[in-house]
Amino acid sequence: MSNTNYSKTSIIKQLKPFVFKYPQLFWLCIFFTVIISIIIPIRPYLVQLTIDFSTHKLNMLPWYIRFFSFGIHLNDVIACVIFLCVLQAITIFIEFFLRIAFSYCSNKLGQNVVYDLRLAVFNKILNFKISKFDKTPIGTFTTRTINDMVSIQEIFTEGLLSITGDVLNIIAVLAAMLYLDWKLTLVGLSSLPLFLYGTYLFKNAINISFKNVRAAVVKLNSFIQEHLSGMMVIQAFSKEKQINATFNIINHEHQTAQIKSVFAYALFIPFAEVVFSISLGLLIWYVIGFNGDIGELLAFILYLNLIFRPIRFIADKYNTLQMGIIAAERVFSLLHEDQESKNILENQQDIKLKGAIEFKNIWFAYNDENWVLKNINFTINAGETIAIIGQTGSGKSSLISIINGMYPYQKGDLLFDNISLKSIKMESLRKQIGVVSQDLFLFSTTIKENLIFENSDVSLEKIETLAKALGVHDFIMNLPNNYDYQVKERGAGLSIGQKQIITVMRALVKDPKILILDEATASIDKKSEEHIQHVLEKVVKNRTTIIIAHRLSTIRAAHRIMVLDKGVIAEFGTHAQLMALNNLYSKYYTKQLIDEKQY
Repeated sequence: MSNTNYSKTSIIKQLKPFVFKYPQLFWLCIFFTVIISIIIPIRPYLVQLTIDFSTHKLNMLPWYIRFFSFGIHLNDVIACVIFLCVLQAITIFIEFFLRIAFSYCSNKLGQNVVYDLRLAVFNKILNFKISKFDKTPIGTFTTRTINDMVSIQEIFTEGLLSITGDVLNIIAVLAAMLYLDWKLTLVGLSSLPLFLYGTYLFKNAINISFKNVRAAVVKLNSFIQEHLSGMMVIQAFSKEKQINATFNIINHEHQTAQIKSVFAYALFIPFAEVVFSISLGLLIWYVIGFNGDIGELLAFILYLNLIFRPIRFIADKYNTLQMGIIAAERVFSLLHEDQESKNILENQQDIKLKGAIEFKNIWFAYNDENWVLKNINFTINAGETIAIIGQTGSGKSSLISIINGMYPYQKGDLLFDNISLKSIKMESLRKQIGVVSQDLFLFSTTIKENLIFENSDVSLEKIETLAKALGVHDFIMNLPNNYDYQVKERGAGLSIGQKQIITVMRALVKDPKILILDEATASIDKKSEEHIQHVLEKVVKNRTTIIIAHRLSTIRAAHRIMVLDKGVIAEFGTHAQLMALNNLYSKYYTKQLIDEKQY
């Protein structure tokens, strides 16, 4: 991940394009926030007028209140009190519907922003080079596209907009209090500095506890995800008790972090109530001691509540905003990470492959100059079948990954039909290359959807014809729903051999010009393997085929055989030529013949 540090202002600026894509929603949120802040001080004032009028302290309603009577004669106390109560009810309903509207608009704005951000992030991840996934845990990408997006959405629902609304409400209430009685305002707010200081301490404490809880959750999730995936290994080695003991420690850390968070709230809420009670006591003392009126006292009690309540929750909302900004920082760091993205050059072109491949002095390393392939030179003619053998770590899979454009080579050049790989659009190239890898990955969808993964226009008839040729049509037809059988996660419910044959079919359905078989029959029994070998001998005709194999019996269709040893081409030729050399290939072949006879 990028180490770029962003300020809060920078993060807000980067969110702006996503926000102002929906200007109507944004300005509606601002409008509702302002109107609510204007309405909030009205209710306590109407309460004061009601009490003052009913106690005969007031003989006539102010003109700006009578303006809303719309011709109704307010001649007696009962009529005025009823009128003021109706005004209060109307104010409450207006505020109620405005808050609903604000909540809807802010949530919709947040969801729209998150929707666009998630699309941008997922598109970015899809276009990372494979080397990026080698260095970054999958859980990190999952967090960016799911968990972090929830935190960003809360910037709009519980963070920035909500805090802005609370601040405006406090300003409006303070203005109303000062207008009505500035002395009583100072008395009522005399304990506010203590409350603000306590809120500041709470904010810092809860911020630390939130970070600890978040770190504990990440650790807990990672542990559970990893060990559930490795459950077969855990049980095979009888490590259940040890793993459970480790999980108990991690779970305890999470529990401790949560308790500390709860403890901070347990201290702050009573503290807030005590400070609020002090303010109420001072108000009552001042009004009684200096002959104030009851209506004003009740109004100021309501005003104080309207000030203390939002301040009490601002600390929470600030931390929500903080978490959202931290999440947004991580998301934008990923979005701005260009060095790991696929290189798309202006002069890259679509090509129609014939199938010729040429390696010219290619050097390749995963890290720095720890060379995996060294000065590789060879040519594969269009339609030719080449087999690659070698011990584990000799560079076979790396060579295949370079052909498929998964990893960039550092030196030399790779040509397809005499055109440099660097000049070819990767999408165009990969559409014409079929790969059957050692990783038997199937998606959680139907068998048919797995087979037509790249080309949804392929007909069921073509799929069935291929399945019959491979001898797997009957096994598929015996599954529930046949070709619409729902494959479970990573192909669970199918045998390894069944999964492998489906991956072979997936590569062949696209009718590739270049076919790469990386241990394509490693998990199939010998009888099934012999059948598939006969089929493959037919399907490799008229297409360039590269076969990686440990079992040399699988490469009998190869025109030439390459022996890789420690990243260099040790031998390259036909079976007869290599046997005549009486070197590496001859030793591999002889040893496997002996092993097979013993078996």
